[in-house]
Amino acid sequence: FSVTASGSGLTYQWRKNTVNIGGATSSSYTTPVTVLGDNGATFDVVIKSPCAAQTTSTGGVLTVTPNNTITASAGTGGSISPSGSVSVTCFGGQAFTISADACHDLADVVVDGVSRGAVTSYSFTNVQVGHTITASYTVKTYAIDASAGSNGSISPSGSPSVNCASDQSFTITPDACYHVDDVTVDGGSVGAVTSYAFTNVTTTHTISATFAIDTHTINAWASTNGSITPDNITGLNCGDNQGYTITPDAGYHVADVMVDGGSVGAMGGYSFDNVTADHSIAAFFGVDTYTLDASAGAGGSISPSGATVVNSGADQSYTITADPCYHIADVEVDGGSVGPVASYGFTNVTANHTIAATFAIDTYSIDASAGSGGSISPSGSVSVNCGADQSFTITADPCYSIADVSVDGGSVGPVTSYDFTNVQAAHTIAATFTLDSYTIDASAGSGGGISPSGSVPVNCGADQSFTISADPCYSIADVEVDGGSVGPVTSYDFTNVQGDHTIAATFTLDSYSIDASAGSGGSISPSGT
Repeated sequence: FSVTASGSGLTYQWRKNTVNIGGATSSSYTTPVTVLGDNGATFDVVIKSPCAAQTTSTGGVLTVTPNNTITASAGTGGSISPSGSVSVTCFGGQAFTISADACHDLADVVVDGVSRGAVTSYSFTNVQVGHTITASYTVKTYAIDASAGSNGSISPSGSPSVNCASDQSFTITPDACYHVDDVTVDGGSVGAVTSYAFTNVTTTHTISATFAIDTHTINAWASTNGSITPDNITGLNCGDNQGYTITPDAGYHVADVMVDGGSVGAMGGYSFDNVTADHSIAAFFGVDTYTLDASAGAGGSISPSGATVVNSGADQSYTITADPCYHIADVEVDGGSVGPVASYGFTNVTANHTIAATFAIDTYSIDASAGSGGSISPSGSVSVNCGADQSFTITADPCYSIADVSVDGGSVGPVTSYDFTNVQAAHTIAATFTLDSYTIDASAGSGGGISPSGSVPVNCGADQSFTISADPCYSIADVEVDGGSVGPVTSYDFTNVQGDHTIAATFTLDSYSIDASAGSGGSISPSGT
């Protein structure tokens, strides 16, 4: 039933046959399940306003039509019998049986909305109206006690509840450095499994896991010429530490250390910390080597040269060779001279060394000399590098000429220069000179003479005098020197003679006057002067 009224603050009170119905105070009303006795009952509602005004609705008459159907239903987990819509004769009765499945328990039976408890049967009697009966169930559950020893866990743990016929999986997880030692189910071992599943659970169970610490192996190996300690280790508890010492033999060194196949470098020790897996360690050794640095200055070589790597305890020889025109000046070993040796050997090498050779060019002396009357340049003992050239200039003094130049005792002629090329030995060079002389041709014509006469040799730079004499009845007409008249001189001096000359004298016959005269009366012939 419902009513519509306007206004604010309205209150409602429903009545049945003018009797207030408890709790029916809203604008609508729904009856409970009706019975035939309710047929013809009148329902109305009294409406009041805040001002105390009230009105009563028109009553409505309830007509009840007989309905003798009982609706029976069961939830999941069981059944009700009979079920569905069950027709019952008016005023008759109907019994119902309620059953649970194997994995469920009866939870409740509700009749016409009212719980009757977990009854397994229910009977309706004197049925005059329709009814409902509903059965509900709860699934059966079983506890599985799951436990784990120290150093691991099981999940879920404790006593998880498992629905009947359901499955339940468990995961067993060891702590770091531990492993599953055993899993027991209902008191029996199922091995060191990390998971276990109960399927179609229909009873309680137990599952228990135990754990054991992991142990690991370290394989240690060393090549020849050294050792590693300790040797192989087995049963090393996970999380422990383990150190190793690597020792090379005398004359050897640690070349490399490999851990689990990867190089960690050349080291004298290695520590595995917090071991959580198997490992391997291998030590490799190499012979100690030293570097011998060999160098040579200009003018020669050393063999072998450069940086030579020599094993510890080995020997190494060197040969020092001078180039042509050079000789070994010195050999220094580790900075100290060992003299101009042509070879040197290092024995039982246990350190780095140096060897250095220096060379000097060979020199030769050329003895250069000059006799009187000239010079040679350079002169004296001239030092010349092997393979070099040396030139000499020979110069005569004034009034001298080069007579000869001799080289190593053999004449090369009156040369003014001489070159020694590619000098490979000592030499000598000597120059000799001769004084220059000149000729003065002295001549006299008839009627006199010149002294000295003819071809007169005169040394360069010397003086030479000449006397010119006329014969009786003659006089000196003229004296010519080198074709030029110097007059009717009776002598002439050439001074500091520097070349050939000529001197020539000419004469004239003397003549006298005879004055011839004749007196009168005669003649003289010739007459006159």
